[in-house]
Order: sequence, then structure tokens, then C-alpha cells
Amino acid sequence: RRLLWGMSQGGFNAASLLLAHPGLFARAAVTCPAFYDFPIYSDEEAHRFVARTGASPELAWWGLERLRPRVGGPEAWAKEDPLVRAEAARQLPPTLVQATRGDEYGFFAGAERFTAALASRGLPATWAPEPGGHCVFDAARAADFLLAGNP
Repeated sequence: RRLLWGMSQGGFNAASLLLAHPGLFARAAVTCPAFYDFPIYSDEEAHRFVARTGASPELAWWGLERLRPRVGGPEAWAKEDPLVRAEAARQLPPTLVQATRGDEYGFFAGAERFTAALASRGLPATWAPEPGGHCVFDAARAADFLLAGNP
């Protein structure tokens, strides 16, 4: 019985792993995932993202500058974007998605969209919005979710 949990960039990585290998895990928690809800190679969209989400421009750009070189271009991103992949997912174990409304990177919107995409596919996704800044979350809730059903 494998459990998967990741936070921030680890949340992005956990979601990517979960979408690639859903049968490997009994449950997953994706906490404050580093999801941008726009095409990451568009500077124009990035500026709109900052204005729309209230993200710190410095932090939003800092994150993009780390993500873009890792991906390898717009074509690769079209295949790797967890939000797009969630819209095509066919099976997943129960998944908790935690996000904070005051996330300074602007990741709340992407986490909400990720959860909605899973739910629209009829997949067992639990949305857990919380107050606070980036990665200020209820760890006990995530732990309880992951351990649910375990003796």
C-alpha cells in the first residue's frame, strides 16, 4: 500500500507521478501544488496571472524561471502540464488537494482547477481550501486523509 504526498514543487511532482502511474498508490495528497493555471511560456499570460491572482510578481516569476528550463518548451509543456493531464485522467485513487487562499505564488487557482478537472471526470478528489500563505496548511488533515481506512 503506497501513499503519496508532496508539497509545493513536491506537490507538482506528486501530481505528475500520480497522473503517470495512478495504479501505484492507494491514496494521494497534493498540498500547495506549484500549478500555474496558464500557458507558462506566455509572458503576457504570466502578467495577467499575477494581476488576477494577486501573486507576488517576484515570486511568480521566480517560480516560472525555475520551471521553464526544466520542461523544455511549449510542446513538452502541453504534454506535461498536470492541469491538462488531469482533464484526461481515467483513474486515480482518492486524492486530497490542499491549497491556501493567500498563496503568494498564485497557486491557489491552479490547485482549484486541478481538483475541478478530476471531479469532472468522476474521480475521487477532495478539495481542501485553507486560509494562509504558501504551504501554511493543516498537516494533520492530510495525514488523516492518507491513513483513512488503515488499521
